[in-house]
Amino acid sequence: MLHGSYYGVLDIESPADEFIQYFTRKREWKCYNHDSFSFSAAVVEIEAEDWDNRTTTISVRSSNLLLTKYKKLKVTTTITPKEDYNKGSHVKWTIDAEKISGHIQDPDLFIDTAFSIFEDIRNSYLVRKLN
Repeated sequence: MLHGSYYGVLDIESPADEFIQYFTRKREWKCYNHDSFSFSAAVVEIEAEDWDNRTTTISVRSSNLLLTKYKKLKVTTTITPKEDYNKGSHVKWTIDAEKISGHIQDPDLFIDTAFSIFEDIRNSYLVRKLN
């Protein structure tokens, strides 16, 4: 399949409004991945925001590894408060990927990177909250 969507959910401790403010105040994220054989970096930019629904869409703007395999990579996130607003939120994300050819693997690296960004934001919030 040349086009696919991948989904995930992460529970966070921060209120939804605080998380989306923290996430969107930085207009560009640089994400690095390295292992013993390769190193790659990606720059992602916020493309659209819907403050009322706490939804953002980001897209990959540059990455040698990713953009040589995919025509399009976009991540849409929606942050929803848990029923008890003071008990945190859910981050739901969808990655839309369009491969250059059918021989390209699913974008596991980008999925892992997106999850890592959300975890970093969650951890930053927890550290700020403790201080």
